Order: sequence, then structure tokens, then C-alpha cells
Amino acid sequence: MIDKDMQDLYDYLAELGRTYDELMDTLKLCVELLSGFKPMMPDPERWQAMLDMLEGKIKIGEKMTSGWTLR
Repeated sequence: MIDKDMQDLYDYLAELGRTYDELMDTLKLCVELLSGFKPMMPDPERWQAMLDMLEGKIKIGEKMTSGWTLR
């Protein structure tokens, strides 16, 4: 029973990792798409500040997961 519980936990954590990766990929795509709208914005500097903030979140997320490995 303990082995099954451990496997279930491992499977859950692996799925969580895949979901996190998908969310990070989606955030990167959003930043890429939003960057194209900057020239059309009434305040491009504030728009860039928003993009920079999102890029910062991406970098933090990548740094946070850089050492993760699942068996």
C-alpha cells in the first residue's frame, strides 16, 4: 500500500510539474504577443513596464525550477 501511495504522490507531482511548465510556456507566449501591441499603446512606457514585470516573473519561474528533477 505504501508503494502505491508513493507512486500516486510521484504521479501527482509529475503532473503538477507538467502543468507548471505549460503555464510558463503560455506566459512566455502572452509576453511575445503583447510585445507587438506596444507601438499602438497610448503609453508605451507603461506597457513596456508591464512586459518587463511579466518577463521578471518568467525569469523567477525558470530559476525556481532549474534544479527540479523527477525520477
